[in-house]
Amino acid sequence: MLFFIIDPDRKTANDLITIIKNQISREGSCREVEFECINSPREFPMKRALESDVCIITEICFDAAEGLELAERIRSRSEDIPIVFFTSTNDYAMQCYNLGIDYYALKPPTEENVCRMLKRVREKKESY
Repeated sequence: MLFFIIDPDRKTANDLITIIKNQISREGSCREVEFECINSPREFPMKRALESDVCIITEICFDAAEGLELAERIRSRSEDIPIVFFTSTNDYAMQCYNLGIDYYALKPPTEENVCRMLKRVREKKESY
């Protein structure tokens, strides 16, 4: 699985990578995992995401609510792709719920919330 991490904050991206790797290692999963970090939703490779086994992890707020706009574009093309928000605001929780976002958590990422996020992503992938 390829995790796209879209966040201008390199520390958040690095923390997510470390925690995800640790969780997968603890589970003893031999599943291949890759990461691609992107600074802005404008750089997101939609075509590649639609053709791959991916999970999108993004911030909501960039210059505006661009993360939410990206989620809307992805959802308009695919219900199958897990979309996760690790964000600094609760302001968009209801909109995310209505969009069918798979997980929503406030920064900073923790072992506990990344573990829950991975569980939801797996459940979604298994249901398709």
